[in-house]
Amino acid sequence: MKCPNCGFEGELTYPVCPQCQAQLQTNPAAEKILGVLKDTLFLVICILMSAVCGLSFIVGNLPLINVLITIFLWLTYAQSKKGIADPKHLRCISGAVYANYVITYVLAGLVALLGVIFGAVFEMVFSDPELINSILSELGDVDVALVTDLLSTLPGIIVTVAFMLAAAIIIVVNVFSQRYIHRFAKSVYQSIEAGKLEPKHTGAAKIWLFIYGGFTVITFLTNLGGDLIPALCSAAEAAAAIIAGILINKHFSEPAVPCIENQ
Repeated sequence: MKCPNCGFEGELTYPVCPQCQAQLQTNPAAEKILGVLKDTLFLVICILMSAVCGLSFIVGNLPLINVLITIFLWLTYAQSKKGIADPKHLRCISGAVYANYVITYVLAGLVALLGVIFGAVFEMVFSDPELINSILSELGDVDVALVTDLLSTLPGIIVTVAFMLAAAIIIVVNVFSQRYIHRFAKSVYQSIEAGKLEPKHTGAAKIWLFIYGGFTVITFLTNLGGDLIPALCSAAEAAAAIIAGILINKHFSEPAVPCIENQ
């Protein structure tokens, strides 16, 4: 959008032109999304994601994607306090989600590759009963005969298929979860830039955030018997995902109605 006063190519979200301070036309889509960003739940998500990053740092495992998402969440919130729904930072959040989407595909490919490698190694090593006996004899109290029979009759292809199945599950979940979450996030900043509210895949994004939060709760429960910090990290991440789903349901559950486009 151009400023009607000086011609500056400003963002649709600025209440005034950043160059000449002239009043810009209103953007109903930006105003709607600004209400989402000003919601207390959005601030809670920012705090929880900060907790996830802090706790991850303590245990020496700090995912870069989580750091980027947290930074852009805070930048977006800071802009919202000024009355601006800034599409630049929202675009960065969408980009970080997309990066995680791509990384998950890479992970699936690595799992499949490891399956081929492990299957080949398994076939070479454990196809020889004498070699199996020599390895198991070093382990002490093991039923050598039983394990030898099992390993010598288990073809390496089964190991490969198991890894391939795991890779396929990762891909399927990625296609039906992060893909929709990314498309929803992308539609949010695109709505601001277009001047009309057209959120996409809100239902799918909400459901998958709830599912992801539920699985992370399970991770939290399994960690309760061990180290406290990883358990707290899982709890914070689960809460952030579930609250994000609640926030989407609260503000985008009704059918999207196109707003009047700016002239």
